Amino acid sequence: KKFQLPDPRYYITQIMQALLASGATRIEIFTEGLRVRILFDGPGYTRDELEKIHDAVFESGKNRDRDKMRELALGLLSVQGLGPSEVSVTSNGFRWDKGGPRGKLGPVTTPHNEIVIVHRRAATNEMQILRQACQSCQADMYINNLVLSTAHAGRLNTCPWPNYAFKGPNFRGAFGIAYGEIAATSLSLTRYGVIFSK
Repeated sequence: KKFQLPDPRYYITQIMQALLASGATRIEIFTEGLRVRILFDGPGYTRDELEKIHDAVFESGKNRDRDKMRELALGLLSVQGLGPSEVSVTSNGFRWDKGGPRGKLGPVTTPHNEIVIVHRRAATNEMQILRQACQSCQADMYINNLVLSTAHAGRLNTCPWPNYAFKGPNFRGAFGIAYGEIAATSLSLTRYGVIFSK
C-alpha cells in the first residue's frame, strides 16, 4: 500500500506514462464494463523486464528505461486497490499475469503489445480521467476508437492561444495564458504529457 496511489482509479495515468516512456507512439484503450484493454506499439517490454516488474517499484526514475518500468509497476500496484480479477501485460512474445507473490510469466504467440485489467469496482471513470490527464500527450491515443490526443496536437489540445512550445535536452512542453471569456486558468505539471499535478 505504501506505493499505491491515494485514489487507485488513477492507475491508468501511471500506465500511460509507462507506455509513453517505453516509446509508444500509438495507444488504443478500450473500456467495456469492468474490463480495460490497452494496445500499444513501440518496443514494449522484454522478457527480463516483465520478469522483474515487481523490483521496478524501488527504482529511481532518472531516465526513460527506468521510468517505463517504474511507472508500469506503480500502475499495476495501484490497480490492486480496485480488487482486480485479471491483470496481464503481453509484450514481445511473453505474458506476465498477476498471480502469486511475483506473478507468472510465460511465452505466448500474440503478435502485439497489450495490457488487460479486469477490476471489481464500478465507476472508475477511466475515460474521464484519460481525457483530463492525457490531452497533451505526444502520441496518437484513442479511447473506444475516439481520438484522445495526437502526436501533432500542439495547439489543439494543450491550452488556448497563445500557446508557446519549448524544448531542451530530455524535455519539451507548451504553455499559454487563457484570457477573454475563460473564467480561470491553471498550471498543470506533466510527465510524458500526462498530467500529474495541477
